[in-house]
Amino acid sequence: MVIGYIYRKTANPGNQLSQLPPEIVQLTSLTQLDLSSNQLSQLPPEIGQLTSLTQLYLSENQLSQLPPEIVQLTSLTQLYLSSNQLSQLPPEIRQLTSLQYLSLQSNPIPIPPEILNSPVNVQEILDYYFQVLDPDETEPLYESKFIIVGEGGAGKTTLAKKLLNPDYQMDTEEKSTEGIDVIRWEFEQSDETPFRTNIWDFGGQEIYHATH
Repeated sequence: MVIGYIYRKTANPGNQLSQLPPEIVQLTSLTQLDLSSNQLSQLPPEIGQLTSLTQLYLSENQLSQLPPEIVQLTSLTQLYLSSNQLSQLPPEIRQLTSLQYLSLQSNPIPIPPEILNSPVNVQEILDYYFQVLDPDETEPLYESKFIIVGEGGAGKTTLAKKLLNPDYQMDTEEKSTEGIDVIRWEFEQSDETPFRTNIWDFGGQEIYHATH
């Protein structure tokens, strides 16, 4: 049962909230809180006292940082932070062991989009971010990006599929790529170490040339 759920209809552009009152901590039974599409630039430390929260929606705000007190939200399973101004994450976020979904797209944060676009892989997102920050981290990252660009109909998608499956047969009626397709290609190196390549297959039509 959801108690004290603050609901925002999809058509509602938000309430233009610029801050939350500290008194929000009195909503101790709150399990879902939707504050998307507002003007929040920061969260009060007191939000850490809402320990019953399982879902917290903060997308489309102006947040530039998260308070360390977020670690107290031990029941949190879903955290939505896309389209903010976050350039860093507090180390405490790794202690949210119940977290199963983390969206960070459209933030100036140093994480590749192919990782951010898998918000259910919370541990992968956090591991990548904190490895990049750690100057003493010496573990190699066996990962690369393979970008395929060219004119429409040149065979870019066929090349990508042939890399994934050497037995792939060319399809003369292959549908042209629209936008960008990101394909994950995983294989083992000669020493059996796993390696991952993210293949970016760009659409070749003239309208997509600017993305090249």
